[in-house]
Amino acid sequence: MASQDSQVRIQQVLHKFQLLPPERLATVASMAAEASFNRVWDNIEGANCDNL
Repeated sequence: MASQDSQVRIQQVLHKFQLLPPERLATVASMAAEASFNRVWDNIEGANCDNL
């Protein structure tokens, strides 16, 4: 369970997202997706697949 401080920070971030214009929100979403994919793809198992 998230602490009260964490909940407040989450709400602050969500509020900032709501204030972004659509094109900036799309940029942020792309950057977040890229970071997530990099964690999955940048590993030993992924490197083995590159050699197929």
